[in-house]
Amino acid sequence: MFRSTFDFNAVWAGKRYATKTIEAYAVDEDGWLVITVIVKFGGRMQ
Repeated sequence: MFRSTFDFNAVWAGKRYATKTIEAYAVDEDGWLVITVIVKFGGRMQ
């Protein structure tokens, strides 16, 4: 699994969030194959 968190400070689905985390789950078989990607928003702001 690979994970990276970024400053977001923007609106998603009508709510403001401070960060966005992207997780990519992959396997290594003759080169990388990404199985799924999950995006999470955090640090909800008013």
